Amino acid sequence: GFSFFIIFAALLIVAMLFNLGVDARATEIGTLLALGFPARKARNRFLAEGFIVATGGALLGVVLGVGYGRAMLWALTTIWLPAVGSPLLFLHVQPATIAGGLLLTVVVVMVTIFVALRRLRKLPVTRLLSAVTRPEQGLRHPSRARWVAPIGLGVGIGLIALAVATGQATNPGLAFASGAALLVGGLASFARWNAGRRATVRSSRGAALRMALRSAGWNPGRSLLSVTLVASACFVIATVASNTRDPRHDEGIVEAGAGGYRLLAQSDVPLHQDLNSPAGRFDLGFADDDSAALASVPILQLRSVPGDDTSCLNLYQPQRPRLLGVPAAMVQAGGFHFAASLADSYDIENPWELLEVDLGPEIIPVIGDVNSMQWILKLALGNELILADERGESVRLRLVGTLRESVFQSEMLMSEEQLLRHFPSRSGFSFFLIGATAESAAAVSTAMEATLGRFGFDVVSSAQRIADFLAVQNTYLSTFQALGGLGLLLGTFGLGVVLLRNVIERRGELATLRAVGFPRRALSRMVLAENALMLTVGVVIGTGSALLAITPRLLLGDLSLPWQTLGIALVAVLVVGMGASLGAVSLTSRIPLLPALKGER
Repeated sequence: GFSFFIIFAALLIVAMLFNLGVDARATEIGTLLALGFPARKARNRFLAEGFIVATGGALLGVVLGVGYGRAMLWALTTIWLPAVGSPLLFLHVQPATIAGGLLLTVVVVMVTIFVALRRLRKLPVTRLLSAVTRPEQGLRHPSRARWVAPIGLGVGIGLIALAVATGQATNPGLAFASGAALLVGGLASFARWNAGRRATVRSSRGAALRMALRSAGWNPGRSLLSVTLVASACFVIATVASNTRDPRHDEGIVEAGAGGYRLLAQSDVPLHQDLNSPAGRFDLGFADDDSAALASVPILQLRSVPGDDTSCLNLYQPQRPRLLGVPAAMVQAGGFHFAASLADSYDIENPWELLEVDLGPEIIPVIGDVNSMQWILKLALGNELILADERGESVRLRLVGTLRESVFQSEMLMSEEQLLRHFPSRSGFSFFLIGATAESAAAVSTAMEATLGRFGFDVVSSAQRIADFLAVQNTYLSTFQALGGLGLLLGTFGLGVVLLRNVIERRGELATLRAVGFPRRALSRMVLAENALMLTVGVVIGTGSALLAITPRLLLGDLSLPWQTLGIALVAVLVVGMGASLGAVSLTSRIPLLPALKGER
């Protein structure tokens, strides 16, 4: 989905550059038509040129694409290694895939060029001979913007309301669809405003701003294209930034994903003593001071059944998931954030109590992390996974609830009673949730590992464990940030080309303004204001669409925006975009006065 925005931006650049090429050769086209050449032959001539360029660009793109793939794999085996956990990755290139991509690229580019050339049929020969190719007034199809704008905005707002009403705030499909609809609606609204810009110009203050607003309508299609490029890039950048999570700097994630337990531990050898009792700590060999310090630290002890890691850190398809037995105390305490559950179906308020529901013989209710269940085990609510218990009998694990961004991404949870019933040999505890405070976490971790190290007891922070799981998500988001940077590069390039072309076409107007007394500095400010207008509109539409799309998650409290990161990214967009106008400003100051007034090329 994110790649689509970059492909779309690239096709817009292709269409714009080809249209600019046609504009530059308008007199040549008009002469051919005046001499009797059919418009179809003139169009086919440009299509042939476009085919040569498209094929050459596609061939170059194949080479760059393979190189980009190799670079991504290098990153995944080095700087992004936590996302895959294995350096044993290599690039596999299939000739059929390369050929298919090459052919599809050429076809898509040729269709884009064909659509861009359709306007030649509607331009009279006299306008072509005069090298005038822009629309006479407003947009060619302003009526489309009138109904596209409300439909796009309405669909986007409707999908956001649907996500809130149905509890699907974390549904990525709804978020992406609502953001895309709002983006289309916002761009159509700008097109509609640009078509009726005269009323806005009269109410504006400042000569430079008024002239910039009018200049934005010099060629409405180009202005809309420039805004679309910038908005698409900002949409990707803002969406990626808003979904990047770092539990080490977000206490809310730890509270939701670890139930408030700041530490967790696992032991290779199960412990049969109770860590919450002085007698149990004495039997395990804790010093008196350490035992006294641990007396005020609640420790939740869980039995486990070994199995395959079901988290996204496992590159292989798990066949038998790890199992954890949830004690009655944990069921009653509740906590953690559920992504979804069948609690309403059983008239239960606490979703953890679903683990104690009797679903029938040999059917065990289980709870798992939503990401692990959906993407690794391919299970939805109500689905079942069949495995053999300790006696070799088949049992059916039915998914009744899913947790969001939890510490249990590697395991499936069932009641302790069910685990002991089907796996009676698992009498000891090997998974621990430790409720240490921020001040005591380091001391508690050191004391427990020093005393219980002989059992293979390893303590980690809950934030670090969740961060390890989120490393995959954040890594892929980093690749999307690279795509957003590419989109920003395309948008900046397109904006610069549009400004330069507009300045070239309006050199007579600019020369006249200079002749009647406007200083060069005022004209430079006008060009900068024009660029700032389109850049700001693009940033507002793209960023606003992305932020509105994640509103359901913000209302749910599931998401905290990294305002600093997002702000830095958007400031970078504005700085780079304004830098693109320097070429146009430089050209404005160097326009020769007399030739421009004469209309000479």
